[in-house]
Amino acid sequence: MEMLSMSTASVSAQWRFDFWREAVCKMIHVVDVEQVEQTFNASITARRHGPLGCANFWSTAHTVRKDRERFSDTGLGTYLVSCQIEGDALLEQDDLRARLRPGSVAIVDARRPMQVHFPQDVRRLVASLPVELMERRLPFLARKHAVVLQPDG
Repeated sequence: MEMLSMSTASVSAQWRFDFWREAVCKMIHVVDVEQVEQTFNASITARRHGPLGCANFWSTAHTVRKDRERFSDTGLGTYLVSCQIEGDALLEQDDLRARLRPGSVAIVDARRPMQVHFPQDVRRLVASLPVELMERRLPFLARKHAVVLQPDG
C-alpha cells in the first residue's frame, strides 16, 4: 500500500503548485491542475493500493480538468467518488453541471472528460474505485457516468 501525507507549507512558494499537481496525479487521478490564485496552499493525506485509492485534502482555489483519456489511463477505468466537506465545487461532466456544497456526494467516470472548479478554500474526501466494482453495484452508471447526491435530497 502506498501512502502519502504532504503539505505545501514545507515547499517554496514558487514550487507549491507543481508539488500539488504531482501529488494529485499520483494519488487521485492523472488530471491537469490549474492555479486560480497567486498564493496557493494545500495538504493531502492519501493511500493507494492498485486501483483503490482514498484521499483527504484541503486546498485554496484551483481547477482540475481532464479533457481526454490519456495513454496512462488506458485499462485503469475508475470512478471518483467525492464527498464535499467544506467550500463549494463546480462540477462538469457530459450533460451534468452541478454545484457541490458541504455534504454533497459526486460520482464521476474518471475515463471521461470532466472539470471541477474550486472557487475558494475546499476540503474533500475522494475515493478512486474500479469501474467493474461500481457498475456491478450501481448499474445505471454504465449509462449515466456521473451523478450528484445533494444533502437536501
